[in-house]
Amino acid sequence: MTARETLRISDPKLFQNMFAHTTASLPADVANRRNLGQNIASDADALQTAGFQWEADELRRKADVAEMQRMNQRIDESRQVQQQHAQKREQWQSMGLLERLGHQPLSPEVIAANRRKWGIKGR
Repeated sequence: MTARETLRISDPKLFQNMFAHTTASLPADVANRRNLGQNIASDADALQTAGFQWEADELRRKADVAEMQRMNQRIDESRQVQQQHAQKREQWQSMGLLERLGHQPLSPEVIAANRRKWGIKGR
């Protein structure tokens, strides 16, 4: 292994600072975001092509962390919803028939449909 490869593996940031091409080889929008310190995950390929491997790897790592946080948040929200459904199901199962009927009042449309279905006249 050459000294250059050893440096690339042991200290990627130093390697990038020593051997990366100039920002002139970057697309204008990527170079502008890099100068402002506002790179986005889609800039990683252009940065890598221009020799800014460490910055590309950092962008990808940050994107992975952000995606993992979003996934964990969705998992937590899903668990809360499942827990609420389980509590409602447990309450429902512990109710008697009359309690269940009282908790689900019939809408006027359902009442009218049932009256027609069973042939009930009057109020």
